[in-house]
Amino acid sequence: MRSLLIQLTLAVAMLSTTFSVEPNRLFSVDVGSEMPVDPANPKAADNRRVQLLNIGLVK
Repeated sequence: MRSLLIQLTLAVAMLSTTFSVEPNRLFSVDVGSEMPVDPANPKAADNRRVQLLNIGLVK
């Protein structure tokens, strides 16, 4: 499971580079085990995810 988390982290880092998002504007939290999408199946693919939130422009 940790290797998946590393892969997701690297994917988010790649997106930040591709879309010129400053790294200090990104924050990652592993909530799959505490807030599963599918609580009946903790190993379901839906529970292994990264969600991005658009917080708008900072001026």
